[in-house]
Amino acid sequence: MNKGKNVEPVTIVQTKNAKVDSYSTVEKIPYPYRIKNHALYRVEMKVKGETVEEKEILVARHVPTLKRELHHVERSQVYYELTWQDRGRCITELVPAGALATKREMMPLTDKGFPVNDNNTKQLIDYFDKVLAWNEIQRGHMVDRLGYVKSGLAYPLLATDYEIIPSDQGEQQIFEAFQVEGTASGWIEEVLYRVKEHPRALFFTLASFASVLLHDLKIDPFIVELAGSTSTGKTTALKVAASVWGTNQLVNEFNATKVSVERKAAFLNSFPLLLDDSRKAMNAFFNLSCTPLVGGDQREEDLLAVLSVNIHGVTSC
Repeated sequence: MNKGKNVEPVTIVQTKNAKVDSYSTVEKIPYPYRIKNHALYRVEMKVKGETVEEKEILVARHVPTLKRELHHVERSQVYYELTWQDRGRCITELVPAGALATKREMMPLTDKGFPVNDNNTKQLIDYFDKVLAWNEIQRGHMVDRLGYVKSGLAYPLLATDYEIIPSDQGEQQIFEAFQVEGTASGWIEEVLYRVKEHPRALFFTLASFASVLLHDLKIDPFIVELAGSTSTGKTTALKVAASVWGTNQLVNEFNATKVSVERKAAFLNSFPLLLDDSRKAMNAFFNLSCTPLVGGDQREEDLLAVLSVNIHGVTSC
C-alpha cells in the first residue's frame, strides 16, 4: 500500500554494448505513477471496508522520460528531448511541447516506436504534466538551420550556447557533412595552391567562401554556374568548393524535387548550396526554383550562394 508519498525515486539505465550509463534526466516519477519491469504503471487505490487496496494499471510498455527542454532561438517555441528504452536501446526524439499535451500531436509518435495509443494518451498527457511539475528539467537553446540566426552564426564546428537540431534525415546528412580533416595550412598547400592556376575552379572556391559574407555585406544572393561538355573537371571543381566547409557529401544533384532543393537551401541558409549535373533535371525545374532562391521572394535572412554545374546545351538560370 502506498504511504501517501507524492513521488517515487527511480533510476533509469541505458544498456549499450554491455555498458551501463545512468541518465541525468528525470529523477522523480510523480505519484500515482511508478515503474515496474521497465514499464510505466498508474496506481489506483480502492477502499474495501477498512482496508485500502492498491491496483497497478499498465500505462505504457516503455518508460518515457524528458531529457531536456530546448527553447528555439528564432521563434517562441519549446521542444523536449523525449527518450525511452526499447530492449536496451535508447531512443531519443525531439518533439514540440504540444506533442506532450494533446492527443492529436502525440499520436504520430507511434510511427517512431513510442508506446502511445488511443487508450493511453490521456494518462500519458497527465504523466508528462506531473513530470514537468515535479522535476527541474535541464534547459537549453536550439536552432533548426545553419548560417546566420538571431543570435549569431550557427555552424556545426563552432562552439555556441545553443544546439543545431536538424529536422529530418536529409538535413542530418548535410549537418554531418560539415567536418574537419587536416589543418588550414595543409588545405592551402594541397588545395588552394593547386587550383589558383585554374580560374574557374578558383572562382568556385572563392564563391563558396563568399556565401557566408552576404549577411554582413547586406547584398543579394548569387548563382555561380560552370557549364561545359563532359569530363572537363566541373564536378571536381564543385568538390573543391565543398572542401571549404566539409566533405563531398555537401554536393547535391539536380535529380531532386523542387521542394527538396528548397528545403536544403533553407537549412543551409548562409552556406552554399552545391548542385551537380543539371542534365538530370527538367528545364521547368530551373524556372520554378531559381527565382525563390535568389529573387525577391527569398526571405531576407535566407541568404546563400548557389553553385551549380551545368552540361553544355542545357538551359539553366
